[in-house]
Amino acid sequence: MIFLITEMKEFWGGLIREDTTFMVHQMDSDVFLSACMSGDEEEVEELLANGADINTATVDGLTALHQSVIDSKPDMVRFLCEKGADVNAQDNEGWTPLHAAACCGNLAIVKYLCQNGAQLNVINSDKELALDLADDESCREYLEHDYRVQGVIPEQCRDQELAIMMKDAQQWLRDGEYRDQPHRRTGATALHVAAAKGYTQLLELLIKAGGNIKAADKDGWTPLHAAAHWAEKDSCKILMEHGASITDTNFAGQNVLAVADKDVVEYLEDLERSVDKRKSPPSAPAGILQWLVRLLTLFYWFVFQEKNNRLSHEEHVLSTEHKRELKHKDQTRSAFSLIYCSLCVLHSSVKLRKIEDRSPPSTASDSSSPQDISGSETQSSSPTVPAVEEKISSVERSARRIKSLSAIAFHQLPDLPFRQIDPCRL
Repeated sequence: MIFLITEMKEFWGGLIREDTTFMVHQMDSDVFLSACMSGDEEEVEELLANGADINTATVDGLTALHQSVIDSKPDMVRFLCEKGADVNAQDNEGWTPLHAAACCGNLAIVKYLCQNGAQLNVINSDKELALDLADDESCREYLEHDYRVQGVIPEQCRDQELAIMMKDAQQWLRDGEYRDQPHRRTGATALHVAAAKGYTQLLELLIKAGGNIKAADKDGWTPLHAAAHWAEKDSCKILMEHGASITDTNFAGQNVLAVADKDVVEYLEDLERSVDKRKSPPSAPAGILQWLVRLLTLFYWFVFQEKNNRLSHEEHVLSTEHKRELKHKDQTRSAFSLIYCSLCVLHSSVKLRKIEDRSPPSTASDSSSPQDISGSETQSSSPTVPAVEEKISSVERSARRIKSLSAIAFHQLPDLPFRQIDPCRL
């Protein structure tokens, strides 16, 4: 209830939050508000003449007009309105003087405000119209009548703020320029409002358009402070996924958990751990760690490639040397085979010549008698002519076979000096 103002609260564009650590306003503002609460019109008029701000507010956003409505001072309400007080000023909770009058059930003040410019379509931070807060039957009937007369549709009013903010955010995104201006008195931004009221689609659009998720109002509250205080879990998740942290502090040194609704504290702690796990690597300035990892990866890739190339070259060299060694062994074997065959040919030739030298002439064999022949056999061990011819024929066949084999071996030795020797000429 707006008239229960014993708790200290803090404002940014229609939001309320509990705190007891904020500094009081300047002395002249306190004096002016005290004069209004006392009902001393002369003193109030004198203070205004000396430059006092008629719309000055307390730390919870209550103006002198709000307080006069809450205190049911119709004369001071009239006096302030006549002096130019903002009849549609909103406190930290988004309540206007008309919200307060309807909630308090003060029909006279409700009528006066409606007749002096109070807007019926203003919603508070809970998306409530003045009509929604009117418990008094007479106040409700009067407001319903006024809504019908002015053609105000309550359902449309509740979505009007979001529609206007969505339109602005879409325009900023198209123009590529984020033109949000902080609230004149509280320093609140559109992100604060979207986060606290759970406008998740608007929140994402504002971030995409260039909104600063670390923006602080005049008390150092970030949008995450606002979302946590109002227990808007979806808003908290969006903000933390874009870099907001529960360790962010306001000007009073309070982190997000210190001002969060008790129902979301555990959720925020779990969300912080979950977001930290997804960070790879931590967002160092300008992604330095990411670049280092990429450079090291590239370096090791080059080293690995160079090593593979070197090993491939060594394997190629080893393979070539092995082939040369095998070839040399084959050539050596062939060389020895050729030498062996050549020696065999030489041996056969020498043996053949010895046999030919030892054989008798053909004329002597024709004129000799059988007795002479038999006598010669007994006197000498020389072989007979047919036997000699058969042996010669056998030796010649062996020689030809050896020459043929040596020729085959010879043609397998293109790189050896034996190539200059023709085994067929041996």
